[in-house]
Amino acid sequence: MTLGERIRQEREQRDISQAELARRIGVSKNTMNMIEESKITDPRFSRIQAIAQHLGMSLDALACGAAPPPPDKPRGRKPRKVCV
Repeated sequence: MTLGERIRQEREQRDISQAELARRIGVSKNTMNMIEESKITDPRFSRIQAIAQHLGMSLDALACGAAPPPPDKPRGRKPRKVCV
């Protein structure tokens, strides 16, 4: 799943329109559409950070589709997997 697909999925699950999310992060609806359609392949970090914040997600979950570890599971010393 691409970053744009994850953004769209999360936005729709939270019943936020594309125009509303665009307004909240300070971009045009066209820019938001291009991010969701993966036409902007490397969006600015500040935009991804704002999208994650407004969708109530961690950057890892949004950028990589990674779920946070369960609270009762101790973190090992394995290096974190970097999303591609």
